[in-house]
Amino acid sequence: MKLFKCVLIDKNRKKVTRTLEAENEQSLLLKIKQMEYYLVSYEEVHREVKPVKRMKAKDLIVFCRQTSVMLQSGITIIKAIHILETKSDKPKIRAIYGKIYESMQKGNSLSTSMREQGVFPNILLNMVEAGEASGILEINLAKMGEHFEKENKLNNKVKSALMYPMILGAIAIVVVIFLMTTVLPTFFTLYEGYDLPLPTQILVSVSNFISNYWWLLIAGLAILFMVMQILLKIRSVRKFIDRIKLKMWVVGKLNRTIYSARCARGFATLYASGLDMIQLLQMVSIIIGNIVIEDEFQNVIQKVSRGEFISTSLEDTKLFDPMFTSMVYIGEESGSIDSILGSAADYFDEEADAATTRLVSFLEPLMIVVMALVIGGIVVAVILPMYGMMSLVQ
Repeated sequence: MKLFKCVLIDKNRKKVTRTLEAENEQSLLLKIKQMEYYLVSYEEVHREVKPVKRMKAKDLIVFCRQTSVMLQSGITIIKAIHILETKSDKPKIRAIYGKIYESMQKGNSLSTSMREQGVFPNILLNMVEAGEASGILEINLAKMGEHFEKENKLNNKVKSALMYPMILGAIAIVVVIFLMTTVLPTFFTLYEGYDLPLPTQILVSVSNFISNYWWLLIAGLAILFMVMQILLKIRSVRKFIDRIKLKMWVVGKLNRTIYSARCARGFATLYASGLDMIQLLQMVSIIIGNIVIEDEFQNVIQKVSRGEFISTSLEDTKLFDPMFTSMVYIGEESGSIDSILGSAADYFDEEADAATTRLVSFLEPLMIVVMALVIGGIVVAVILPMYGMMSLVQ
C-alpha cells in the first residue's frame, strides 16, 4: 500500500488535506470518489520509519557475514553496502545501510560511517577500524559474525531454558486471580454474618480488592514497571543488581560461567585484530555486560599496564571461573592465547548450557511447591469457617 497526501474539496466547498492509503493512483481516485470529495492535487509520500536504537544480533550477524563474503569475492566495500541496502527487506535496516552508503560516498571510511549511525556495538566498530588499518577487514568481519552468532546462541539457550518456568509462573498467577475473582466470592456469601478466622479475613480482603480495584492494581504494576525502567538506567542501581547476579545462590554460579564464556570469546576474537592489549581489555570489559566486572577490569588494566600477567590480574578479581584464568595463563605461557581462549569459550558455552538445565530442573519443583502452598493456603482459608459453622449447628 502506498501513501498519498491529497488536497481535496468537500461537500461544503472547503479545501481540506488528507493522507490516504491506496495501491495505486487509480485506487486512490476511486476511494476519493466514494468519499464524495473532489481531488485538487496529490503526491506520494514515504512512510516515516522510526530509527533503530540498537542493531539486533541477527541483523549484526547478517551484516558481518554478508559483507565479509562480498569483500572476499572482490567486491568493493561501498558496493557491498549498496547491495545490502537494496537486498534488505527491513525498512529500518535498509535506512541505516542507506545512510552508511551516503556517508561513504562523501569519502568517509566504513568505521566512521557506521559510528555516525549510533546503532552498532563498540566492539564491532573497533574491529572494523582495526581491519581497515591493517587490511584484514573481511577477516575481522568474519570473526565478528561468528562472535555474534555464538553470543546469540548462548542467549537463546538461556531464554528457552527459562521459558517453561516463566510460563508456569504466569499460569499460576492467572489461576489464583481467577479463583479470587470468580470462584471464592460465591463461598464468601455463605459466611456472611459469621465471625471469620484471620486467614479467611485476609483472603476475603484480597479477593474484594482484586475484584473492586483491579484497575488500581494494573495501574500500580504499570507505574512500578516504569519506575524500574528508570532506576535501571542509573549506574549505581545497575551495579547493585549486577553484584546480586554474581552472588545469588545457584544463579550466581551460572552467571559467572556465562561471563567467563563472553570474556573468553571476546578476548579470542579481538586478540588477532591488531588492537593493543589495553584497548583490547577495555573492549572485553564492556561486552561482558556486568558493571561490577567492568569496574574491576580497570584494576586489571592498571596491573597489565605495569607488566603483570593477564591471568594473574583476572584471578585477583575472584569473579571468573578458576579454570578460565588457568587457561589464560597457559595461553600466555605458550603464546597461543587466541586459540586456547577460543576453545575455552566453546567449553564455557557448554558449561553454561548445562548449568542452565540444572537451574531449570531446580526451579520447576520449587515453583510447584510454591504453587501448592498458595493453593493449599487458599483452600485452608476457605474450609476453616466451615468447621466453625458445623460446631454451631451441633
